[in-house]
Amino acid sequence: MCKGVHIVKILILLLFAINQIAAQQVSTFAGSGVAGSANGNGINAQFNSPYNLGIDTAGNLYICDTFNNLIRKIDVSANVTTFAGTGVQGHLDGAAGNARFYSPWGVCIGNNGEIIIGDNMTERLRKIENGNVTSIAGSGIVGNLLGPAMSAQFNKPNGVCIDNVGNIFFVDRYNNQVKKLDTSGIVSLVAGSGSPGFANGQGALASFNVPADIINDKNNNLYVSDRDNQSIRKISPTGMVTTFAGNGMAGFVNATGTQARFNSPHGIFLDACGNLYVADMLN
Repeated sequence: MCKGVHIVKILILLLFAINQIAAQQVSTFAGSGVAGSANGNGINAQFNSPYNLGIDTAGNLYICDTFNNLIRKIDVSANVTTFAGTGVQGHLDGAAGNARFYSPWGVCIGNNGEIIIGDNMTERLRKIENGNVTSIAGSGIVGNLLGPAMSAQFNKPNGVCIDNVGNIFFVDRYNNQVKKLDTSGIVSLVAGSGSPGFANGQGALASFNVPADIINDKNNNLYVSDRDNQSIRKISPTGMVTTFAGNGMAGFVNATGTQARFNSPHGIFLDACGNLYVADMLN
């Protein structure tokens, strides 16, 4: 059976609550619906624009509580705690409880339980492991520079995912590109010309327009929510970009592939059967 708590990934509805779906019944799993930062159980907790989440093998959820500048954890009993961050915006590595983030947006869980964060406003990728936060890529300068991880420059790193050997793929949102941080610490281009547009093609010949989130499948294909192109794009392991769903026109149409329409697609997730779920934000 291909169902379960994993589907909750796409149901962050930007209403300051985390919603859960099972058998097409929607309920509130955590969050009161009022903006705040209170920990607690279920609907007693508060968030402030929870934009993305990841799930570990035990079923714990890790939330980018974006406007609180926190990473929150929700266990399987709906207990919400602060996992990392002080709530003060900024860039500070160290013990999780002392670290600072600034508008964290993307999150994924690695094979060894490490948590990777696309820390939007610090222009960095961060890692949380064994109770410590470290910066693993990005100089903190807005730009578009490939190469050694700590010298690289980004323009709002958002969605992140990680493959089974530890390579990290991420959306460089306002550079309109998808990039890779490999296990040797080098940042390289996967796809995207760097200019906004809507073109399929190989690697840098393709164009995106404000890509938001990214996920990978078991065959190492990448799927990108291409927000302002109102589409879901697919990147093959060889770097060929195609349009998987949507056609560049905003709307609300259920159909096959490019006959479908979205309106600002954001969070995406794949279930165990390979079904792709999309948070269609403005619909």
